[in-house]
Amino acid sequence: MKLFRWKSNPPENVGRKRSANILRRQPGPTRQPLRDCGGSPGDYFKLFITPEMARIIVKYTNEEGRRKVGNMWADTNEEEIYKLLGIFLLAGVYLSKNETVVQLWNKEHGRPIFSRMMSRIRFQLLTSNLRFDSKETREERSKTDKLAPFSTVWEMFILKCKANYEPHEDVTVDEQLVTFRGRCSFKMYIPSKPGRYGIKIWVLADAINHYCINAEVYTGRKGAEREKKQGCRVVLELTQHLANSGRNVVSDNFFSSYELIQCLENRNMTFLGTIRRNKPELPPLFQSPQNRAVGTCLFGFYKQVAIVSYVPKKGKVVNLISSSHTEKKINEDSGKPEMIHDYNRLKGGVDTLDQLVRNYSCKRRTRRWPMALFYNMVDMAAYNSMVIFKDVNRTGVLHSHRRAFLIQLAEDLAGVSKGSFKILTNYYNLLLILASMLLLHR
Repeated sequence: MKLFRWKSNPPENVGRKRSANILRRQPGPTRQPLRDCGGSPGDYFKLFITPEMARIIVKYTNEEGRRKVGNMWADTNEEEIYKLLGIFLLAGVYLSKNETVVQLWNKEHGRPIFSRMMSRIRFQLLTSNLRFDSKETREERSKTDKLAPFSTVWEMFILKCKANYEPHEDVTVDEQLVTFRGRCSFKMYIPSKPGRYGIKIWVLADAINHYCINAEVYTGRKGAEREKKQGCRVVLELTQHLANSGRNVVSDNFFSSYELIQCLENRNMTFLGTIRRNKPELPPLFQSPQNRAVGTCLFGFYKQVAIVSYVPKKGKVVNLISSSHTEKKINEDSGKPEMIHDYNRLKGGVDTLDQLVRNYSCKRRTRRWPMALFYNMVDMAAYNSMVIFKDVNRTGVLHSHRRAFLIQLAEDLAGVSKGSFKILTNYYNLLLILASMLLLHR
């Protein structure tokens, strides 16, 4: 067992900035988005759901359609797949995920734009037959890859997330739960998450703008033995492409350990996070709040690592560990260590991303777990494309309003003339107002 000799005072400052804190790749869109994109949201969205991915979906959707429908099936194409994604996104903007397809396409109470974009029967046919892999080889591939029905498209999406954007100095690692209650061999139960049941995804997000940088679907144990040091392994895998970039990783106590900090230090990266009281690296005095006054804090320093123990209220202690903090700093206003303020400011990268994609989620009820993951992927692609769009276009309505951006994005994907969504939406709202006035005068 490693012996830690924590000191109450920080190491002497030699006046030179550590190499792990030097940002070597500046944040923002990479050269490819700046080179390939036009001015429309649809162009930015296709950086993530690429035409190559659309061709894969077209191929296997047509195979499934011919298998199930036979000669009655009319082959789809890339343009129609993007139009389908536009309908998904528009339904999310209207918060219609719990409305049935019949309600959305209803002539009296539905929204006219959906029937203008695609017939209801065609929409139902495409959605029910949407596939992402070959059914003939799926069984064999599933023996070594539980994500086989969706892995090809998912991996292509993640590659684009990593390639299209350089994150800011601080990045966050946390879990996301994609709500799903159907049959799935790696479905999880997490009572602290909305929906509680679903598919867990490890996510690396930008702590400033919440851009999804990298993600990994958790498919359960590999073998009979329980995985040890899972948190360390997840962080190292998600941040592997950021090695020697000078980034700082922020996460909660599930991932934190001194071993992780050492591994990140070898990559010229730093770490900040809460740490559990039962960790062997913490001195006994830090583990218990007994005989400690409320608002007091203790510091410890070992090599390039700092720990702090703070008592926010009686009977509770909060411990943090960091390799990005090297000094004893207390906030004058709150009396809390600056390490805690930095953690509270940066910890919500993944949680905020999850909240934002849920606000206008395109997800619809499904019994197939690949579709649940696909809806979530489309939501994250729409959000990532908005982040890059805002970085390139600094002003305008689409820059400041996410709903306006999503409406314009759906318009681009559907190939509908500009402004038609606004006209049809205003027409629909006018009908609702007239109907309510008639009911009041009865």
